[in-house]
Amino acid sequence: MFDEVVRVNVLRLEEATSVPDVQRHLHTIRGASVGVGAWGLAQHAHIMEVELRDGAEVNAEHIQDIRMSAEEVRAFIAERIAAAPDYAD
Repeated sequence: MFDEVVRVNVLRLEEATSVPDVQRHLHTIRGASVGVGAWGLAQHAHIMEVELRDGAEVNAEHIQDIRMSAEEVRAFIAERIAAAPDYAD
């Protein structure tokens, strides 16, 4: 579920055209990240949320940092799942 939530919200974040939309996607990414212990990704989203709340403009470089961090977390989780033993038997 984390993978889908983060994947979709990062895409929507990159396509967002208003600050409220950006804030909503950042908040969702941060919440999902905290839920699985992805502290670095959560911190990236939190910093950008605070900056926007304080009146800063949307920073495309920060969005790219979030995208890269999200990709790293998603890849890490996929590797862990692939390496996990299958207990279905």
